[in-house]
Amino acid sequence: MPEYYYASPNDSERRSHRRSFAGRLFDFVMVIVSIVIVVVVLLSYLAPIVSPHRMWILSLLGLGAPFSYAVLVLLILYWVIRWRWKYAVPMILVALLGVGKVSRYYRITPMRDYSAQHTPERGSFTVMTYNIGNFKPYYGIDQDPQHAVATGAAVIDSLSPDIVCLQEFQSTPACPREMFDTMLTSRKYRGLVSLRLTTHPKQGHGVGNAIYTRYKIVRSGVIDNATELDSTACIAQWADLMIGDDTVRVVNNHLRTTMITHDDQEYLVSGDFIEDGSGEREGKLRSIADRFQLNSQIRADQADTISRFVAASPYRVIVCGDFNDGAMSYTYRTIGRRLDDTFVEAARGMTNTYRGFFNLLRIDFIMVDRGFEVQSYESPRLGVSDHYPVVSRLKIRRD
Repeated sequence: MPEYYYASPNDSERRSHRRSFAGRLFDFVMVIVSIVIVVVVLLSYLAPIVSPHRMWILSLLGLGAPFSYAVLVLLILYWVIRWRWKYAVPMILVALLGVGKVSRYYRITPMRDYSAQHTPERGSFTVMTYNIGNFKPYYGIDQDPQHAVATGAAVIDSLSPDIVCLQEFQSTPACPREMFDTMLTSRKYRGLVSLRLTTHPKQGHGVGNAIYTRYKIVRSGVIDNATELDSTACIAQWADLMIGDDTVRVVNNHLRTTMITHDDQEYLVSGDFIEDGSGEREGKLRSIADRFQLNSQIRADQADTISRFVAASPYRVIVCGDFNDGAMSYTYRTIGRRLDDTFVEAARGMTNTYRGFFNLLRIDFIMVDRGFEVQSYESPRLGVSDHYPVVSRLKIRRD
């Protein structure tokens, strides 16, 4: 047969060699990426268990757990499509180790009817938690503080909750607490404000937490946690409420912030730190890391204190607030012992409660003990704070 029916062995080998080398190089890179992601995901599984005092970097990995887990799943799909089961199978096993934690971030409810408007059951009530950001407009969107106060009150009025837990509640001479009280028109609320920072003691102005409720307040107090690392005394407030014939203890907390500013977020998210050749990059990154480490440790101590307080409660407990930590954290696990996350119980899909970092963070929670039935969960896209409110409908179990 003519020669042109056959490819030159040398040419064929060279083409095969080129393809094989490029393929092997790409596979090598993907293997390295896969190993790194597997290690990151496995370490993130330890974040809820290991205290930040022992290994603070786990707190950071836990905060980014949804992202790293999603990357792991994508890499598994890549290796399955390539039929490289020696890589896919171990990664599938790693993913299966964390599959039970997926519901903390994404709730799949295929049998639920979302179109129906469910009438609230008799005896049920709604609880709302909302970090209102000191009534300061979100990143300067609106510079009128009184308008921000009015907006916060309007959000509460529109949702008409029975119990409202507010964090970063601020009373100032320009916008006193009484102004906020008069704007709440949907309910006749009883208010309870606990200041963690007093600016005008005689006038009762400052910054702290607040509980507003239409139920009778039987008793109340604050939870202190001053330590060598943290001088903050009032990390949370609590109130015993009479709901029908039952006494329910509500704990409203605002745990230590990460102290990562809006400018820090922009610097990290935009990737400016990669191109920063000013010589200040190392100092900036070190400052961010040091603040994150210190405040993760402070937050862990605060979580331990709140957990002990909750465990000692003689009544059913509802824990609300801004945890400043995600669902894969020591803070979440410690406070959530023996409690149910209302998102896990009744949410649908995925939601965030904090604006920033690509809208991936759910750091505001409502947790309840087994004495409550969780009927609904929502986080309305309302308000001008850097947080969104969280609202859950609950009912006291009688069994």
